[in-house]
Amino acid sequence: MVLQPFGLVSGFLAGNQAYQCTPWSNPTYNIFGWQRPCYLLSDEGYAPSYRSLIEDTDWDQYGVGRNPRCDNCMAHCGFEGTAVNDAFAHPLKALKTALRGPRITGPMAPDLPVVHGGRPRHAAVTIPVAEVKRASAR
Repeated sequence: MVLQPFGLVSGFLAGNQAYQCTPWSNPTYNIFGWQRPCYLLSDEGYAPSYRSLIEDTDWDQYGVGRNPRCDNCMAHCGFEGTAVNDAFAHPLKALKTALRGPRITGPMAPDLPVVHGGRPRHAAVTIPVAEVKRASAR
């Protein structure tokens, strides 16, 4: 049996838990410096030091409902840290989920509120499927 943050990640993936991303819980460092806020949003730039990463990054801009690019993300880099924090805050819930597994029937957890107003920070390009098929046939 794998106790991956005591089973709470599987409960999150099953829709039993609505977690907010904690991007600072799994920082990324490479030859350019400390990547803000996570490695999936590579165009946000780099911090020259860990202190700068933590203190100069506006962490409230990132996460589900806070940034349009984060809304459909369920990557480990932000949610495993949240699940670990939840496991330490609620050890009996974590143990129950680890022993019984995630609930797979019943209502799902409510979605987190959207506070970014639905305005994407970067323009999205939409290509109709019919156009893709037509272009590939040429």
